[in-house]
Amino acid sequence: PGFEGLLDDLQFYSGVLAATNIAFLYSNPGAIVSDSTTNPPPVLTLAQALNATNLIFATDSAAPWFAQTTHSHDGVAAVQSGAIGDSSETWLETSVTGPGRLSFWWKVSCEADADFCQLWADGHLEAEITGEQNWTQVTLDLPAGQRFLRWLYSKNSSSTQGADAATG
Repeated sequence: PGFEGLLDDLQFYSGVLAATNIAFLYSNPGAIVSDSTTNPPPVLTLAQALNATNLIFATDSAAPWFAQTTHSHDGVAAVQSGAIGDSSETWLETSVTGPGRLSFWWKVSCEADADFCQLWADGHLEAEITGEQNWTQVTLDLPAGQRFLRWLYSKNSSSTQGADAATG
């Protein structure tokens, strides 16, 4: 018979996953967990990887951002944009209450002046990076009230360059 349909977030592991890891993967599409049963590393949420456990983050379900420990500014963890094709985008968002100062580090590896990582605050473009950019700090003063923040990684309709990903 075989399989007919679509697969999303297919991952292979060499061992049996713990029930907590399975529940985490179900709640955090695109995340990766260790299949080591002897000394598994802790599974990080988006908020933990961003050092912002007081915030709730949402991500695009088609190409979710995920916590990772390979590339980070602080040497511990960061989040990375999900894999997307040409003419696509993926996002990570949260809301905060101002007034206050938002400060974060980000980097991007993509086609210069064609693919972008952008920060939007309340629907207004506040910052963007493109091309091969190493870790850069962004600081933004937020006015009083509820503020909606969205990091958007988008690709144009042609060419692939670099890692084609944003990291923050």
